[in-house]
Amino acid sequence: MFADDTNLFYSHKNLDNLVATVNQELQKISLWLRINKLSLNIKKTHFILFHFRQKKISSPVAIYIDKNKLEQVKETKFLGVIINENLTWSDHIDVVSNKCSKNLGIIRKLQKTVPRNILVTLYSTLIYPYLNYCNIAWASQPTTFLEKLYRVQKKAMRVITHSAWNTHSLPLFKTLNFLTIYDINKLQTACFVYSAIHSILPPTFSHYFHLNSLIHEHNTRSSSKFHSVYHSTSLRSYTVRIHAPKIWNALTAEIINAPTVYSFKKNINSHCSVNILKSILYNKVNIIKFCLICCCCLLHMFPLYIVKFCSRYNQISNCN
Repeated sequence: MFADDTNLFYSHKNLDNLVATVNQELQKISLWLRINKLSLNIKKTHFILFHFRQKKISSPVAIYIDKNKLEQVKETKFLGVIINENLTWSDHIDVVSNKCSKNLGIIRKLQKTVPRNILVTLYSTLIYPYLNYCNIAWASQPTTFLEKLYRVQKKAMRVITHSAWNTHSLPLFKTLNFLTIYDINKLQTACFVYSAIHSILPPTFSHYFHLNSLIHEHNTRSSSKFHSVYHSTSLRSYTVRIHAPKIWNALTAEIINAPTVYSFKKNINSHCSVNILKSILYNKVNIIKFCLICCCCLLHMFPLYIVKFCSRYNQISNCN
């Protein structure tokens, strides 16, 4: 429940049993509303049926309250986040991308009239909040899903720094001290784990993560790290319970042992910035390797062409 909005969640392996349970609960809610002299806006009341994309619902689902049939929708907004029936987050990512692109147009119009510090403030105000809000829920996705948002970020970095459209963007992120959408997700996920194990969040979340030392008695190098839960599907691999331990286990002891949330965020932010710098250096090394490989290939090819040319020249000379 949030303000005057109420959401009910039910789950069951059998669809018929699920529908029967929901209808019974809605009858109880309808009775409670009448007793407390409250009314329900039927036009704003709907339901969504979450299921795997491969599993198609053959029979129609009928949910009633006060003999009024509720509308079934394929997507809904929950606390500002758009959730679809397949839980792919693609609809929310599209909305965030459109809003960021629209606000980037505003920043681009002011590019030549305001200094860089104002452009940085505009980015932090008009674009970054959309990328950061509930990021841990919808941004734990494969890189291809977030590529659309990353492209908007790269355009924004080039606009702020007055760079050409084909300028490499990672050094610009480092210069402006901004994180990519991928690193924002790592930051938010790591902060979530820190808050969970330090009892800052409700007790329910503290049971999400368990040390390897509590799972087995073997004294291994990973005994002080979190246990990774087994998963059989790629979709589940991006849930917080499975995705978060991988990010946490990659952190250094200095970051993990931070005394406060503020110091932890500061350390993890620096860690993500260092990773951006490593990516820049890694890309430069790859470019150098590629150039060296090309040079070696050319050096191997040139003697071959020289030999062919010389042999053909000798043939022509002999004919003459």
